[in-house]
Amino acid sequence: MSQNIKSHRLTRAKGIGFHLWTLFLFTKSDFKTMTIPQSMFAIAAVYAPPAVKCVRSFDSSNPPDLAYLLTHIPRMLFWLWLNCALHDIANQSLTDSVVEDAVNKPWRPISSGRISRTQARSWLLAIIPLSLAVSLFFGALVPMTMLVVFIWMYNDLEGSSSSIWMRNALNGTGLMSFGCGALTVLAGGEGSLLPKAYNWLFLTGLIVSTTVQSQDLPDLEGDKARGRQTIPIVYGESVARWSVASMVLLWSVIGPWFWATESTSIWFWAPSTVFGVALASLAMARWGQKWDEVVLQLWCLWLLIIYLSPAFAALV
Repeated sequence: MSQNIKSHRLTRAKGIGFHLWTLFLFTKSDFKTMTIPQSMFAIAAVYAPPAVKCVRSFDSSNPPDLAYLLTHIPRMLFWLWLNCALHDIANQSLTDSVVEDAVNKPWRPISSGRISRTQARSWLLAIIPLSLAVSLFFGALVPMTMLVVFIWMYNDLEGSSSSIWMRNALNGTGLMSFGCGALTVLAGGEGSLLPKAYNWLFLTGLIVSTTVQSQDLPDLEGDKARGRQTIPIVYGESVARWSVASMVLLWSVIGPWFWATESTSIWFWAPSTVFGVALASLAMARWGQKWDEVVLQLWCLWLLIIYLSPAFAALV
């Protein structure tokens, strides 16, 4: 009898581990593009200088204490990961996404045969109400609702394939919603953000919308396989690379300028400018799958540096 109970427990534990690893595989690619950058975005905004603060309760002269951070950072990270899982399962269970992932990311759960599209949709039906409940409890229901709308437009209304500019815009607004939710949870709920925060969110949405084609360069073959229209496919790789280089250089200056004050040192622009020049140069000088993956990684790092501008403004 005891052996049967022990066997049942081992089987159950193995099942839980299987599902947790499957969820990790769904969200693996977006840790570097969503979860980590948006959490840094929120933390940096909380530490903005008093002259340009964007959160009611906190700034660099009145930062949150350790006890507050220990309770609210885990909430923020859980909110980000849960909504990232919602986005990724919805996107990766599309027929065209499975075709693309078979070329670009064959290790993902559906393209590898780990679970079926029907099973993934069942998971989605469970995650959406869970995310609604968590968002309501954390005071971030509006950003979560915005995110669901943009996911619906991107996936079910085929906004990712209908137009190059719509796809870029939805990428920008989607990441903007993630950032808004992360900052709202970290700041203590809806009503905690000042107009400066919403202006910064809008600006970062523009930055992503005009540079996100960096992700299209290494995904070229997969996008062709599913018939997706992207800038390098429609206008050619040269145009795509020029657009990445020019917009990255522009935002490397304008992004930090949003937080500049009269006392801001010229060194405040150094991190974004150095990485922006490196990214632009590599995008133009090195072609091919291997180097395009490096360009994408560098774009994620450059975007993270832009997100950190409020904290840099308080330090420099």
